[in-house]
Amino acid sequence: MAKLVKKNLDSIRRAPIRKSSYEAPIVRDRKRKKEVPKEYRTLQKAPKRRGGFIWFLFLIFLAAVAGFVYWSSTNQTDDQKSLELTVTGPQEIVSGDQISYMVTYKNLDTVTLQQMELSVRWPSGFYFDEANVDPLDTNATTWILEDLGINQEVSLEIKGQLVGPKDQELSAIFN
Repeated sequence: MAKLVKKNLDSIRRAPIRKSSYEAPIVRDRKRKKEVPKEYRTLQKAPKRRGGFIWFLFLIFLAAVAGFVYWSSTNQTDDQKSLELTVTGPQEIVSGDQISYMVTYKNLDTVTLQQMELSVRWPSGFYFDEANVDPLDTNATTWILEDLGINQEVSLEIKGQLVGPKDQELSAIFN
């Protein structure tokens, strides 16, 4: 028969006794020999982070809006003009008479204006004769203008004939 050996209860390894009913026993990580943090040992919710990432995104949005408002208000050049264009010609003519338009353009900017183009939309019945600068096309609707220095003023004279019925109002558009 087998012999029975009585053991002392103190030598038996027991699980630690919990301090309260919701708290798990203190467990040590055997590899690192560090205690597991208390947040992982309880059933309580961990403290929230207070939405730091959302605040960061909100600040980025505010910075973008402020930059848009600043740059859109400082770069407005609607009230300042770079070029002054003046066209003089007769108010009334008799059909078939030769007319002359004097186009004067002046640089109002602080830099030299380059590669300027003048476009004219003639009324029906206008026949181009000549100009002191040759037009770019055969219909005499486009001119390439010379470069303008600061505060420089140049004139272009355009001559032609206008034919039409009596008491008809016609106009030319200069761009």
